[in-house]
Amino acid sequence: MFKYIFLCFFRFSQFILIAQDADLKILSDTVAFKNKLSQITQKTQTIESDFVQEKHLSMLTDVITSEGVFKFKKENKIRWEYQKPFKYLVLINNNKISIKDENKTNTFDAKSNKAFEMMNTIIGNCLKGTILNSQADFKLNYFENTEFYVVKMIPKKKEVLSVLSEISLFFDKSDMTVSKIKMQESTDDFTLIVFKNKKQNVNISDEAFIIN
Repeated sequence: MFKYIFLCFFRFSQFILIAQDADLKILSDTVAFKNKLSQITQKTQTIESDFVQEKHLSMLTDVITSEGVFKFKKENKIRWEYQKPFKYLVLINNNKISIKDENKTNTFDAKSNKAFEMMNTIIGNCLKGTILNSQADFKLNYFENTEFYVVKMIPKKKEVLSVLSEISLFFDKSDMTVSKIKMQESTDDFTLIVFKNKKQNVNISDEAFIIN
């Protein structure tokens, strides 16, 4: 019964994502969207949010779900604090990435790892409003539905395509913040990150981006 419930949840999650894609239509006025996003992000100095990360793998019937707290501070400081089911911390401070797993800490240059460098750039540029200037590295397609503006990014570089085939960014129409990020790794495997309880321009100290 337990496995059956998880299987139903997995199928239901896929159904929701397929339904969301099905009701998307091509965004006709991309200039207005870009201008609106730029205006909002210029005013945004910090973001704090809860997040739920779902890992969907075709080889598994269960969805691997993690929860935690996300923090961002301009210009390029990001904190992913995973709290459930395991504690795990990822800090991005400019081009330095620090990972703390239990009592073990590793720090390295983002440029030394293509996957981390790419995600560092994408997430940072999303929050700074410069993601739409990525035409050199991605083919950008614009869509919308009643809730979201959706930007689908297809990598142009082979080394990125070997890791991700497509990245979908869901911008909430009510406040232009990123509400979801879907990273398609293959035809059936993808990671979905959903941001909840978002707060903008709250006080976040620089110490939040340093491992103690």
